[in-house]
Amino acid sequence: RDSLEALHFPFQSERLHQDAMMEQVRLAIRDQSCVLLSAPTGLGKTVAALYPAIEQALRDGLRLFFVTAKTTQQTLAVETLQRLGQQGVQFTAVHLRAKEKSCLNEVYFCHENVCDYARDYASKLERSGLVETLLSLPVVGPETCAEAGTRHRVCPFELSLDVATEADIVIGDYNYVFDPGSYLRRFFQDTAYDDCVLIIDEAHNLYARGRDYYSPVLRQRRVRQLLSHCVDEPARLFRDFEAFFRALDDLFPRLYAEAMTPPRSGEQTLVTPHWELLAQLRGQLETLMVDYVMYRRRVGLAPGGDPLQEFYYAWQRFCDVLALGGDEFAYIYTHHEDDAVFKVLCKDAARFLHERLNGFHSVVAMSATLTPFTFYQDVLGFPPERTFSAEFPSPFPASNRRIAVVPDISTAYRDRERDAPRTAQIIDTIVAQREGNYGVFFPSFAYLRLIRSWLQYPPQRLIEQSETMSEADRARVLERLQQQHLGPVVLLAVQGGIFAEGVDYPGDMLIGAIIVGPGLPRMDFEQELIRDYYEDKYGRGFAYAYLYPGMNRVVQSAGRVIRSETDVGIIALLDKRFTYSNYHALFPAHWYTQSPRELVTRNYQQTLSRFWGQHTR
Repeated sequence: RDSLEALHFPFQSERLHQDAMMEQVRLAIRDQSCVLLSAPTGLGKTVAALYPAIEQALRDGLRLFFVTAKTTQQTLAVETLQRLGQQGVQFTAVHLRAKEKSCLNEVYFCHENVCDYARDYASKLERSGLVETLLSLPVVGPETCAEAGTRHRVCPFELSLDVATEADIVIGDYNYVFDPGSYLRRFFQDTAYDDCVLIIDEAHNLYARGRDYYSPVLRQRRVRQLLSHCVDEPARLFRDFEAFFRALDDLFPRLYAEAMTPPRSGEQTLVTPHWELLAQLRGQLETLMVDYVMYRRRVGLAPGGDPLQEFYYAWQRFCDVLALGGDEFAYIYTHHEDDAVFKVLCKDAARFLHERLNGFHSVVAMSATLTPFTFYQDVLGFPPERTFSAEFPSPFPASNRRIAVVPDISTAYRDRERDAPRTAQIIDTIVAQREGNYGVFFPSFAYLRLIRSWLQYPPQRLIEQSETMSEADRARVLERLQQQHLGPVVLLAVQGGIFAEGVDYPGDMLIGAIIVGPGLPRMDFEQELIRDYYEDKYGRGFAYAYLYPGMNRVVQSAGRVIRSETDVGIIALLDKRFTYSNYHALFPAHWYTQSPRELVTRNYQQTLSRFWGQHTR
């Protein structure tokens, strides 16, 4: 608190509207409220949230959590904190990395019998004085914990948690706050955390992530693999495991037989769980695992992990979610010739997110796409009695960008094949208006591949996102976009993916974003259940299940182009649906002067040519 005198804004000047956003953050923390902040790309949301939050938290003796969905945003938060720490302000921030990524062993298996870093952890930690040493640093990152863990033979993940217990600021993934299977129990279980402020970055991502947390799956193929594993084990204990897995395997044909209409291969149907049987099997496995742990202590652990232990934790989570009950859940059976899947589908996680959010001193949720506010307040479970919202315009000159809605084609699923040649022609024409790098963002990988086959742009200058890209692959793509001397490229990517959100393309890395259709979620059995649920609850099923999430992806993709006051670029929206009122009503207000209809162009080539003519190099 004494060191707060050294705290000042860590950049030479504030961007336009940054001060207004910082004031909303101060107000939320002062009043113990929650605030939803929609601020466009480039405003500088990270520092606009962290700077006033640290100021208020240190003054009032509060702890600060900063959580986000992607590691890129965590890195940006860490860099901001390092800037603030260089001023002489006394605080400690801990950046948490996933447990398996933190592991120093060749094989990730967290047990003191097989891991030297877990063995005798508490006494080694006490002898080393590591926690006190690390608390003297302003920012403790995964690399710092890994280096200390290697030197003192202690688990770096556990070390980061022990430091976090004493730290002022914790940075990490949503999981550490919201995931019922991996949230930080030392902070949130059986203890009050009303002295903690929560900042949720890119908060629009919590909508789908929250549902995923409460949608566990039980696969018959996995049950049969474990049954075979137990059959091969000679110890008498495994005969009891055999009986357990046989009983669990029998559940699947019973669900099939009781379905109203027996599903064909690949089809899904609603079922009623066998509550009593599942509760009985849960108790049975818990009893078996007590004996199994003693058995493993006696005979040792097999190398490469323990499949029974892994299944036990997954089964516990499955049963925990089953026990929650409520109309937010649907129970789905999927049939395959050689497999079956029993899934608990969470249609709405708001009740569970609300329980967590309501315990914080205050909550700041921010994103470039957090409107309509009522939608996000509903689906994220923000308490209405203590939540307010604010939206901010772009800090950059509108003259530096041209947004053009091109209604010449339809990207509706039934029209995609028909309009593919015309869609590719429009993309080729837009790219030809000005030499440079472009990003083309599609609703799906299948649609991306369809349009790619029609493009006339040189194939060697196309970079295509795939479903299985690693962080190294992603880094190589970003590096290629920076290498202007090698010539321009066109990046083909999907909306909502790793190249469409949470990544910066400063300067000429991208001079245009071409968004091919609204990225509505695919219409399928589960999504229709979600639609029906929201229709019953709010009377807005299509909007809540499809339209709002889909248009969120559009605006996120569009935000990749203009990242600073000097960036110049175009944003083209291809699809006649962007002219429909329910779609263009969701365009950010700073995109247009009076009406979103002014963005519609019947001659996109002339419109873009005129824009580039005004911005000659």
